[in-house]
Amino acid sequence: MANILKILTGIWFIILMVQVLSAFGRYIAVLPDYLLIVFLLLFSMVIVREFKKGIVRELEKNSSGQ
Repeated sequence: MANILKILTGIWFIILMVQVLSAFGRYIAVLPDYLLIVFLLLFSMVIVREFKKGIVRELEKNSSGQ
């Protein structure tokens, strides 16, 4: 159950960060749409890669502890 909560919290954090970045790029920095899309894709790739590493690390830690 703890693993599921960690994964859901991570997904929620990713969604929140994408919303914050898109609002910043759209209303504060006023970036053109194509730049905003490119920056969001790059950010998403980095976040998903780190999220996958964290999930694998947690699963390994939990499997070795049991």
